[in-house]
Amino acid sequence: MSSATNEDAAIVIHAPPTGDAERLAGFDRPLPGGTDTSVAGPLASPSAATPTVSVAPAERVFGLDAFRGLLLLAMNFTFTIPPAGPFAKWMYHTQVPPSATRAYVDVAGLTWQDLLFAMFVFTMAAAIPIAMNARLARGKPYPDIIWSSLRRGFYLLLLALIIGHVNPYWTNDYTKRGNIVAIIGLLVSFALFVQPPRQWSDAVRRTLRNVGWAGVIAVLFVIPWLYGQRFASERRDFIMAALAFTTVAGTLVWLFTRMNLVARLLIFGVIVAGRFIAPAAPTFGDIWNASPIPWFYQPWYLDLLLIVIPGTIAGELIWRWMRGRGDSAEPSGWSSSRLAALSAIALSFPVILCVGLYERRYPLATTVVVVAVSAILMLLAGKPTTERDRVLTRLFAWAALWLAVGMLVEPLEGGIKKDPQTLGFLLLMSGASTAALGGLLIVADTFQAGRRFLRPLALIGQNALFAYVILMLGIEHVMWLAGVGDAFTSSWQLATMRSATLTILVAVIVWLATKKHLVWKA
Repeated sequence: MSSATNEDAAIVIHAPPTGDAERLAGFDRPLPGGTDTSVAGPLASPSAATPTVSVAPAERVFGLDAFRGLLLLAMNFTFTIPPAGPFAKWMYHTQVPPSATRAYVDVAGLTWQDLLFAMFVFTMAAAIPIAMNARLARGKPYPDIIWSSLRRGFYLLLLALIIGHVNPYWTNDYTKRGNIVAIIGLLVSFALFVQPPRQWSDAVRRTLRNVGWAGVIAVLFVIPWLYGQRFASERRDFIMAALAFTTVAGTLVWLFTRMNLVARLLIFGVIVAGRFIAPAAPTFGDIWNASPIPWFYQPWYLDLLLIVIPGTIAGELIWRWMRGRGDSAEPSGWSSSRLAALSAIALSFPVILCVGLYERRYPLATTVVVVAVSAILMLLAGKPTTERDRVLTRLFAWAALWLAVGMLVEPLEGGIKKDPQTLGFLLLMSGASTAALGGLLIVADTFQAGRRFLRPLALIGQNALFAYVILMLGIEHVMWLAGVGDAFTSSWQLATMRSATLTILVAVIVWLATKKHLVWKA
């Protein structure tokens, strides 16, 4: 893991999905391959060609970082929810309702928990063009880009294995020994993944890395003997493992289609076709559903590219905005009230989907509402006059497309499901995520109060790996060791207060760590 490059007048953009700091420079050079037309597709206007500028963007992508931070805090809130209650069913995953055994139930529907992982994958994908275009602008060759993505995928998979070998959910060691092992896993992960601040000496950096690697060996190959197990590649955190694959695959897909949106959409179409052909053609299905390297690839990971590809399209639009605006204070051609309405509408789609598709109570009505609200969004986003507005218009156009098609195919495969993920779920998550990103970009870049509100979330989003594990490997186990692990869970009111308190504690710890430049980096 290398430290961020030092460059004068540099600005920081955050790479997927950990907040990897990339300092941008060299914008006076055109990107390799000439003018970037990677998102000049059917939803782009004839003026969509990227302008050539020599001024670097002057801000972070606060909207994207804040989106990631918000999702991470929501995920931590879910970690605090007792599996058997006392909350109502809508507080849990649709297919894993409240029960002591966490039994799977084959039922269609959508809850707010079902949104989180898919949207997090989207934020990771949207960051790919931003980070990788920055490296290309600095003259990095394709092999370096590919190597960096493989390296990041390796470290994400390594974190997945560490979690799987210390978290009691996987080890089934719910004793105090299991709590101590989980905390050891957190400390090992800190030593391995933290990006040392610049004031730390080289000796401290080397010692920390050596301790980290020694700890990894102990966690994966020694400690499992304590609870009668051995290293097993299948014992890994599914979220981190899936992110490891999608980071590599998403980067490769984007890299080789960055000048050809049609090719990227063709890959999207092939995956959609393969999903439907596989059940009808046994021989093809055996190939499609094969998992030759199960420790790195599972067939359902491929479906996630239906979220990753829309994410890269959104990221390309943001990159064009950053390169083309020059002046970070470029005004919008739209009024503040119009921008506020656009943001509110764009951020409403997750709520609309959760209300309308909870237990699939109102599928037809939800379809009508989603299409109507999408039409209103596009009307409000019409006639853009600045680059900022044109990017927002295209973002919302893509969002409307994914949402409309997603609602049309939602009845297929027995209705919307996160597990196993249906085509309708994947498309709707792409659409809702694209719209929400556009809404947060407006809040972050247009309204000073919104920017102040989002700033803590953006700092949390820049330290995603730490935010993901601090509760599951740290805070919860300290509580169990102190004998208060299940305190305040006797009623939904107490449980809500407990979950909110723990989530705020996570937010404060990660915010302080990021402010102190203790950022975890894969």
